[in-house]
Amino acid sequence: LAGSPPSFAPWRRAARLAEGAAGAVPRTVLPGVVPAIPACPNWTSYKESPTSSPPPALGGTGGRVVQDRSPEVTNFWGGAPGPSPGRRRSMTRGEDGRAMTTLARWFSRLVPAFVAGLVLLSFEPVAARNGAPVTFGSNKRASVQSPAGWNEPSGIVGSDGVLNLAFQNPNATLTSAVSRSADGVHWAGNSAYTAHDATKPEGDLGDVTMAADQAGTIFVGHLTQTLQADIDYSRDGGATWQTAAGVTPVLGSSTSPFLVDRPWIAVQSPDTDFHHTTVYLSFHDFGPSLVYVVSCPMASGSLRCGPPVPVSNLQTSCNSIPGGIAVSPPKSAHPGRVYAAWSTADPLTNTLTGCNITQLAPFYAVFAAYSDTPTDPASWHQAPVFIGPTQDPKCPSTTSVGTSGGSPLPPTSTCADVSEIFTPIAIDNAGNAYVAFVDFIDTLDPHYDVYVAHSTDGGATWDGRADGSGLPTRVSNAGGTHFLPNLVAGDAGRVAVGYYATPYADRPFEAGDSCPATVPPEFSCQGKAMAEPPSTAWVYDVAESTNAASSAPGYTQVQASDPSVVPHYGDICNLGIYCDGSSTGNRSVFDSTSVFTDANGFVQAAWSDQRSDPNAQTDAASSTAQSDQVKFDEVEAACQTGGASLLASPPGPPVCSGHKK
Repeated sequence: LAGSPPSFAPWRRAARLAEGAAGAVPRTVLPGVVPAIPACPNWTSYKESPTSSPPPALGGTGGRVVQDRSPEVTNFWGGAPGPSPGRRRSMTRGEDGRAMTTLARWFSRLVPAFVAGLVLLSFEPVAARNGAPVTFGSNKRASVQSPAGWNEPSGIVGSDGVLNLAFQNPNATLTSAVSRSADGVHWAGNSAYTAHDATKPEGDLGDVTMAADQAGTIFVGHLTQTLQADIDYSRDGGATWQTAAGVTPVLGSSTSPFLVDRPWIAVQSPDTDFHHTTVYLSFHDFGPSLVYVVSCPMASGSLRCGPPVPVSNLQTSCNSIPGGIAVSPPKSAHPGRVYAAWSTADPLTNTLTGCNITQLAPFYAVFAAYSDTPTDPASWHQAPVFIGPTQDPKCPSTTSVGTSGGSPLPPTSTCADVSEIFTPIAIDNAGNAYVAFVDFIDTLDPHYDVYVAHSTDGGATWDGRADGSGLPTRVSNAGGTHFLPNLVAGDAGRVAVGYYATPYADRPFEAGDSCPATVPPEFSCQGKAMAEPPSTAWVYDVAESTNAASSAPGYTQVQASDPSVVPHYGDICNLGIYCDGSSTGNRSVFDSTSVFTDANGFVQAAWSDQRSDPNAQTDAASSTAQSDQVKFDEVEAACQTGGASLLASPPGPPVCSGHKK
């Protein structure tokens, strides 16, 4: 892909035509037939079950039966000349709803698809599961403010139907900003928020997060320059703004003595009376690295925040990445239930790899906590969402040697790492919960894929298991690399996930690999993602599902970024503040993207974008790649113009239905 923007449409179409010509073979596994998959001591065999129930545990240490519940994939990345060959493949689903892919079938379809792709130049939209094509309009710049350098967007639709996007500029101005749009196409900066933000004595350090209630209030959470978290809000469509009351300016809404990082907010809004609104703020600290939730009710007429309540477990000690917070909607199975999600490793690995500063530990565990009375610390229940496979011979040294009671502790030995951040959580209108994350699970697909775990029982079990051994659903295409997911849910089973995607296939550092020479040094790198080369071309994809809460969810993917541009070239570093800013530690797009819906349930996507950089690949290869590229950061937005809504019966068309590509 060096030297030219990627255009995957011909390969997608070619793959489907080639498959149709050859005849799609349902991937049904006959009784007793076991397809080959990569070996891993922790996941010891693969067997197709005649039911959709979770597989039973095998005997022996850490054994599991693994079922392939990969989603139906309806697009394809064809191999193209250049250093980044495509990996996207076309698949069909057998009667039992599960996929069986073999190397032979992959190659048999790749060859005719590649040949056909050479002569097919027209674009064909990806078909949604219900038959309607999923389409997005042309990208529009939402960060209309100056100077450039805006990234990490967070979006929400207000009760008035207006779309809102907040984003940060940690490079040029150390501020956050808000833009608003009535149609998803024409964006205007909210000067009132900019003026309010400039008056705050605690300052603004970004890490924005947004929420809205049914009463017309919009909320913006962010870090302060004193490393606390704060919440600003407007009750008049952005004309005037206030900051959460009842707290000191130095400590902000978080009131944490240990300093905090990565706040997220969500709203409980049972009706249109703003006095009944409560905002929930989650974050972690730089001390014990617990995950906290702060309750901020508006019963007094203004937003007043209470004390932080720790909600995480002992395994999280010393190192955690807060992934998000969500509230079960009114009339759902658990109305008002609050959920918080995060990722971690284990106390020994966390401690010996630098705790909160380095993120050098492979974060192989995703957890969620939930409560119906979130101000009561004893009411919070923790549950493992997904525990990645351990004892992997490819990554034998992913924890230092330790002892317990005089006996050596077994090494973690995992290539799984969900710290290709974050682990966002969303709740649909029926009360089903979803957590998205990126992981390298080589027993399923040896690539950095986006997965979604789901819970249909209020967070007690995930993918049918209470111990984290349930199998999540891969929502991104097979092959390539996918980072920085975000998700949104609508009616029951209707979910959309957005993420950066590239056909370049990254992998983790494994046994025998040398850690990169960086400043500060990566004294431990095994299990962490290698840097992507400067020629790596990234796009922004959205995967949508209308049956995400079922036993066999299916997702379809579509590229939301314009086909003629590359939003980012080069590395996407996921070590947070430990990224060194070079071509192999490039954090220039920063850490988060956003998907949300308009008032009719159609998806809006937003991401950091560097398409205006005239020397994109040269800058990506520079020893100062991050500073060279980040000055071109803008927030681009795409509005869904066709396909299924995340509402089963949408009250109207997409807000930008008249603005198609």
